[in-house]
Amino acid sequence: MKKILLTLFAGLTVCQVMASPLASADCRHYQAFFYQLAEQGYTDDSGQVAYDAQFDRAFTHLVAPLVSKDRRFRDKITSGPSTSGEVFADGQGVYVRHELCQAHQCADYKMITLYDVRSKRMVGLLLDHGKQRPLGSPSGDVLPLLTASQANSRLALCVSKAP
Repeated sequence: MKKILLTLFAGLTVCQVMASPLASADCRHYQAFFYQLAEQGYTDDSGQVAYDAQFDRAFTHLVAPLVSKDRRFRDKITSGPSTSGEVFADGQGVYVRHELCQAHQCADYKMITLYDVRSKRMVGLLLDHGKQRPLGSPSGDVLPLLTASQANSRLALCVSKAP
């Protein structure tokens, strides 16, 4: 299976060519919906267990400051729909991006997360009635990936081509 190299913007590429930092199976794993990766008991479309304990721990750590102020925050922000994971790479890491929102309030209250597969760290951006709040101290290199993704949230990533 060969990877297609696509330059998306600002030097981002699809999982790299040849020596891919993320195997095709891993790529498919992270393309699961957010709730499948962060909550036990879900399987992906192929019937495989999708839950990822490290992904869940990273999300729990990311929202801990918000949960300390509102113990129901995690339940609320994950109560609505989420996107499937968008997997991409740049020279610094391999990232998985999800959008999730509170049920019936997606236009006003949502979160964008970016999970670094290598470091097992997650950063995010909370969008609360037009106000943006970075979460997890995103670095200067990563924050633009969150904000730029708002305008173009449907990137063609982790694309494979049969030999």
